[in-house]
Amino acid sequence: MRIFILNVIVALLGYSPLVLEPMGSIKVKFEGLIETTGKLAIVLLDADGNQVGEYWIPVDDTTETLNVDALKPGHYALKFFHDANNNGTMDTNWAGIPKESFGVSNNARIVLGLPSVKEMLFEVNGMTEIVIKAKRF
Repeated sequence: MRIFILNVIVALLGYSPLVLEPMGSIKVKFEGLIETTGKLAIVLLDADGNQVGEYWIPVDDTTETLNVDALKPGHYALKFFHDANNNGTMDTNWAGIPKESFGVSNNARIVLGLPSVKEMLFEVNGMTEIVIKAKRF
């Protein structure tokens, strides 16, 4: 009887705990890493460019993988750099050019700075797999 009353109350309030919003996930493969030390510093952005996740994964091969679950379906962008010396920052030369590998989703072209979020967007709807190739100047 208690369950019946609870179900009636839930129905009257317009909320059903049995209806779950579908979630998506991404599997990101990072290719072309030069060093096999340090960590990848990865930032996940929503379609508006707001950070929705930050991940640090150890590097022990020239290819690494990141899995992210429980994402709302939609459009996202991703950028990373390889912190090969584990100092927590992207090392640059005197002109500001990165000394460490980096990359962005869609392998968008990088000219005098990162591409726009729009150029990096990919869709997450269910299980999505992407490949990002590391770049180095």
